[in-house]
Amino acid sequence: MPRHCLPTVGDPGKAYKACVDAVAKPDKAAMVALCFAKDDPWIKKANLDYFTNETFQVAVRIEWPALRLIDVKITGGQLTGDDAEISVQGTMLLQREEPTGDIVEVDRYPAKGTVKLQRKDGVWRYAGTEKLEK
Repeated sequence: MPRHCLPTVGDPGKAYKACVDAVAKPDKAAMVALCFAKDDPWIKKANLDYFTNETFQVAVRIEWPALRLIDVKITGGQLTGDDAEISVQGTMLLQREEPTGDIVEVDRYPAKGTVKLQRKDGVWRYAGTEKLEK
């Protein structure tokens, strides 16, 4: 299948931006709806009722580095059928949950790289693989 250059945002870029915005908010229901496919194995095995919005945000960011980005700018990308790779830059935000339940920021630095998305049932979702560097 031919590769096509995406416009600066495009549908995959809009989907990724909606996902990282939901993570940044944080909004657990929106994160589940906007970041993950309906049959995502991590979501299926996660006890969603256990998490608050904030602790789910930390868990998602620990698991998927591309969802740690804030102040995201999408600079381009490529589309091949139902797969997209978008070029992004932003600020990487590292957090952790303390034993007390407090959420603390560990680090923050500029990052750029690529993020993969996949279209399933007509909907673009984060595909869980990326290359990001300082």
